[in-house]
Amino acid sequence: MKLLVTATARDGAGVARAEDGRVVFVEGALPGETVTAEVTQIDKRWSRARVLEVLEPSPERVPIPCAHQLEGCGGCDLMHVAADFQLRMKASIVSEQLLRAGVEAPDPSLTTLRDDHGRTTVRAAVVDGRGGYRVRGSHDVVVPEACGAIDPLAEQILVEGHFGGADEVTIRVGNRTGDRLVLITGTDEDISVPDDVLVVSTDDLAGGR
Repeated sequence: MKLLVTATARDGAGVARAEDGRVVFVEGALPGETVTAEVTQIDKRWSRARVLEVLEPSPERVPIPCAHQLEGCGGCDLMHVAADFQLRMKASIVSEQLLRAGVEAPDPSLTTLRDDHGRTTVRAAVVDGRGGYRVRGSHDVVVPEACGAIDPLAEQILVEGHFGGADEVTIRVGNRTGDRLVLITGTDEDISVPDDVLVVSTDDLAGGR
């Protein structure tokens, strides 16, 4: 279907209306764009779709620099968006939610975002002991050989680490200290990460250990 995107949803998807009036959340689309899209989910009042082709691109759209993203990797939702516009878009989403809750939104103070290696927290699925990102709309996992979206200290753990029989791992790096932590969901045996990394399981946290 052909859609004109007019707004941004809380999760970063574009918002459009189909010919029947149904709201359509379009993953990978930006306000002002005209796209052709494929419906992936239908509800009574809304649908979710993914972009097949951008017919009229936004000036805020940038080329996707990551081959894994082109394979369907779901680790980054906004890699197609210019960094400065990401910041304004996120501030607008927060302000809108505050207003809906009856809270007067202050004027946001915006700080320039890094457009690479800026994320210090990573949530990854585990397959065959390796950490990776789920494919959008699927249980399949893309295991990256590199990840330019995350802090190099986190990237080392994600790419080189082995997580045994864990189901999922959360990797965190202290932005100022460089301290590193891996939170294990599932079996925490046969974990191999650099010696400085603190490894904690969700079972340990649940048991107060």
